[in-house]
Amino acid sequence: MLVKEKKLQETVFTLLEPYLDQNYHVYQDNYYNYVTIAETLLSRQVTVCGTIRVKRGLPPEMKNESQSLKRGETTFRRKGEILLQSWRDTRVVNMISTIHEVKGLKENTLLGGAMFVPPTKKEEKLGTSACSA
Repeated sequence: MLVKEKKLQETVFTLLEPYLDQNYHVYQDNYYNYVTIAETLLSRQVTVCGTIRVKRGLPPEMKNESQSLKRGETTFRRKGEILLQSWRDTRVVNMISTIHEVKGLKENTLLGGAMFVPPTKKEEKLGTSACSA
């Protein structure tokens, strides 16, 4: 772990200390998101969702793929319970989530211009979704 990443992780854990091990969802911007931080928070029963910077844990092949996406196209990778997804709108947007799932899609599936945010496990169980494609 890099020194900068370690300090950032310490900051995140200091802020979230009262909420660890209590099944909270945290929505963060790209400054606070690293794949390793998401893994560690998940181990402490805190799920995360938010944008992520390319150099903070996206696999190299996904970085390359995301640059060739056309508007409305998406690609994703899973690492255990961690979802990394990239899509292109006016620019490429990268997302990390331990809250959302992708079901029934194969990697590199194109979504024909619709931005897709998968339902949470709870929404899927209830048959509802907070977002629409």
